Amino acid sequence: MVQTPRFKTYRKHPHLFTSPLSSAMASMTAQITHEFPPFFRVYKDGRVERYPDTDSPYVEPALDPATGVEAKDVVISSEPSIKARVFMPRISGPEEKLPLWVAAHFGGEGPEPWINQHADMGRVFLAGESAGGTIAHNIAVRAGAEGTVGFGVRGLIIVHPFFANEEPDELITYLYPTCGGLFDDPILNPDSDPDLSKLGCSRVFVCVAEQDWLKPRGLSYYEILKRSGYGGTVEFVETEGENHCFHVFNPTCDKALALNRALASFINQD
Repeated sequence: MVQTPRFKTYRKHPHLFTSPLSSAMASMTAQITHEFPPFFRVYKDGRVERYPDTDSPYVEPALDPATGVEAKDVVISSEPSIKARVFMPRISGPEEKLPLWVAAHFGGEGPEPWINQHADMGRVFLAGESAGGTIAHNIAVRAGAEGTVGFGVRGLIIVHPFFANEEPDELITYLYPTCGGLFDDPILNPDSDPDLSKLGCSRVFVCVAEQDWLKPRGLSYYEILKRSGYGGTVEFVETEGENHCFHVFNPTCDKALALNRALASFINQD
């Protein structure tokens, strides 16, 4: 039996639904004008339906007895609601420090006791995958151009990053119709960023997947960074036969485990 996907529906024009639909309105209701799987679709009447996130169910933070890794959610903002999940692996004692990212806890005075007690603020690594890789890159650029207070960025990990190229992006064009050309934006095109060589860390690890449609952009980022005048080291790894963020959707496969080992090795070099 084939089931039709369920959608969460949002209406831009609720007044259209206060009276029985005429045949013309019914036709408008059913007509799709934009389709952006796996995110959302847009109807002619203004309704937006979001695809259900069935591949990534919510997991409560807890202790994993198999690995000894404990997790908790830290509140960054109450309004809007923003949380970050912090993971703490098994440690030998309170004197052992772990690299974490929250600069507000410099000096052990922040609101999160885990970070105060266990974070080594001199060994911060910035990491992200897909659009998160783009964000991590831009934070590293700002850290180098503007400086940091209270913590030291040792490395940057970019996994399957999204950067712009000369081809138009239909989703971004729909969401931001007045944004202009993405290729000239230094946030999305590192080659146009005058501060690229100031990247605020000494090591960068770039990861791509062979079957990922974003692979050329990750490879281009690696090559652009190497010729930019950046003074640190840049490492590159390509996973054969895999697609975008495969390690998220199949985290226990051999290639995902190999990628995790490579990331751990990069972090633990110093």
